[in-house]
Amino acid sequence: MPTHRTALRTAIPLIAFVAAACTQFTIRTDRNPAGDFTRYRTFAWMPIAAAPPTDQDTGDRGINNRIYSAVEAEMQRRGYTPTPSAGADLLVTFRLLRTDGYDDADIPYAAQWHRGAYREAVHASDDTYVRGTLIIDAVDRAENVLAWRGSASARLLPHLSYDTRVERAETAVAKILDTFPAR
Repeated sequence: MPTHRTALRTAIPLIAFVAAACTQFTIRTDRNPAGDFTRYRTFAWMPIAAAPPTDQDTGDRGINNRIYSAVEAEMQRRGYTPTPSAGADLLVTFRLLRTDGYDDADIPYAAQWHRGAYREAVHASDDTYVRGTLIIDAVDRAENVLAWRGSASARLLPHLSYDTRVERAETAVAKILDTFPAR
């Protein structure tokens, strides 16, 4: 019969794995205070030739396509109509920035001397990771100025299944566009 200690030893790694898979996004949004969103009715994707070199490319064509679909669905849900870029009020683009992260070891005073050796605390090792930031921009096509920007930032978790990574990308898009002004 499993003891409480055995159950706890099994539960801790499981909880850590679930927590890692559900990394929370840090969401930031900003809008141009001079932008008049009452006059925006249509949107289109910024032509690749007009976008910065890293725009609309996450390095994975499948995830790119899912981001395109998620952004289009969210924009339409908010009342904007897709149209060809030459006549759009807003041109939309996205980019994924990657930055290396590093957290020093957290060695709390809870490390204890136990049976002739120090028992290390759970979080007693250095942590290196890659942080990804998905940025979505909406540019006023007529004025050629940024009207709105939103971003979601979280650890990239390449060990996750493709389906889970797609789900995270779609969730990030929804959270970013949650504050986009509705029509």
